[in-house]
Amino acid sequence: MSSLDVILSKAKQLQPLEPHEISRLMALEGPEQQQQLFDAALEVKEKVFGKRILLFAPVYISNECINDCLYCGFRRSNTQLIRRTLSVQETVEEARRLEKEGHRRLLLVSGEKPRKDLVALLEKIIIAVKQNTLIRSIQVNPPPLSVDECQRLSQAGYGNYQVFQETYHWLTYRKVHLTGPKRVYQWRLESAERAVRAGWNSIGMGILLGIFDYRYEIISLLSHVRYLENKFGIGPRTISLPRLRPALGAPLQNAPAPVSDGDFLKLLAILRLAVPYAEVVLSTRESSALRDRALKVGISQMSAGSHTSPGGYSNPAREENESQFYIADHRPLNEIVRELLSGGYLPSFSTVEDGFCQITMKEFIQLSRQGRIRQLVTANGVRSLEGYLEDPSRSEIKSIWLEKREDQFTGLSDGMRREVCLSG
Repeated sequence: MSSLDVILSKAKQLQPLEPHEISRLMALEGPEQQQQLFDAALEVKEKVFGKRILLFAPVYISNECINDCLYCGFRRSNTQLIRRTLSVQETVEEARRLEKEGHRRLLLVSGEKPRKDLVALLEKIIIAVKQNTLIRSIQVNPPPLSVDECQRLSQAGYGNYQVFQETYHWLTYRKVHLTGPKRVYQWRLESAERAVRAGWNSIGMGILLGIFDYRYEIISLLSHVRYLENKFGIGPRTISLPRLRPALGAPLQNAPAPVSDGDFLKLLAILRLAVPYAEVVLSTRESSALRDRALKVGISQMSAGSHTSPGGYSNPAREENESQFYIADHRPLNEIVRELLSGGYLPSFSTVEDGFCQITMKEFIQLSRQGRIRQLVTANGVRSLEGYLEDPSRSEIKSIWLEKREDQFTGLSDGMRREVCLSG
């Protein structure tokens, strides 16, 4: 067996990969070897998550920010941006619009404000959205918080807490983060650890591709993951690799270290093999064509029907002058659901943490490595999809589902079949 065959065989058994093995995968060239990588990644994804693709939408609550980051439209010195912070009621209205479209999972995003003020606002929003909508899970993407602040926020009821390092290269980090709290590299680096110490059961990690050499970034990110696994027994629930996109008023319109589509797909596949239990996430930063290709290399979660400006769902015209970055995939949720179903995938609006079978992150990782989580996410995904399809306006999509439904249950135990009420 070649060294590549040995590495891929190991990954297919859901065993952790060493840094030198990850470096070997990043060095792959030529269509045949890359296809081997993609096939292995898809095999691992389906072994862990089946055909299920988890869907969510971001809700931007504020574009006011005290940082000055060269790649971001929210940067403090950007005079072209119209600033806005939503009230609690306005955020609830945004959530209601997404609920009406069928969403049940939201990600709250904000520019960085004084942490005390932002935590208080997020607490109120999380409680109000859960009291006034059918949203099942609220993820948060705040600035790095202290342990006490993480504990306060967790008590309001949460899904996933995510903070992206942006770049692990210290000198580059200082060059692109000019002023503000985000300039402090170590405080951001330790945010995931503080969240775990505060009791958060689900964390998200990621980097912004295009700022520095992707090889360095991926090795650093995965080393960070291994550190958390070794120290706490848990790793990230989600991993994201957004690529730098043009943004209104941002000096970095073009990536200093661009990542081609081919290399990007390769990195998504490597993440799937290296951290098989994690949701590999893809946002609407990427085009619909690229996102369709990424489905075949192991992603398991994607945003749908997104807006990146505060109040963008109520007033899409705000996207032009108030957004963090320009999105590339403008398809509405129902179109994405239809295309996923037609492609043989299972669109899901709920995961095991917020569905009928709640488990801890440690349990999730253990079940994933045993290849047993697939049954849970499939059963939960079917339940959430069939709830979405109860709306009479989605009868056309429902007819596609009825034709495809039985295909989702290959290998599912009789007990899980009963759970999702196949006969119903």
